[in-house]
Amino acid sequence: MKRPKINLKRTTKDNLLITITLLAVVLSFVLIIMHYFDLPNDIARHFDGQGNPNIIGSKTSIVALPIVSLIITTFMLLLCKIPQSFNYLTEITPDNAKFQYSLAILMMRLLAMITALMSLHLTYEIIEVGLGNKEKLASFFLSIWMSLIGIVIIWYFIKASKN
Repeated sequence: MKRPKINLKRTTKDNLLITITLLAVVLSFVLIIMHYFDLPNDIARHFDGQGNPNIIGSKTSIVALPIVSLIITTFMLLLCKIPQSFNYLTEITPDNAKFQYSLAILMMRLLAMITALMSLHLTYEIIEVGLGNKEKLASFFLSIWMSLIGIVIIWYFIKASKN
């Protein structure tokens, strides 16, 4: 059975999530622009599980994180335009399509926002380590970000399976 196409209107909540996502990506680039010339030529590019720098590289590598974040979040937000192509827990019918599509779009926008905020946070942390203001990353933040992603996904599965 072909899934129905529905034209869903964006809500205020949708617009807020998109705005926060895009703002976080832009702020990542702004942070780099503000601090780039203050950074030493070599900075930490990678950190171990305890937040200690374990790979050093050129300071130009700092732009990779916001670029990857921009690509991923843009892709996720664009996917929200075609929710009928997502995988769902239940069969999509004309009766449940609006609910399932809206829920899947909300999940995708939440994950995009978390991804962008995580990238912004990591960019800030890398700059702080590069400037010598910190010795290492606060390793517990990675656990928090990963937990947030897990919570959103579990929330989605619970909500989607009820309808």
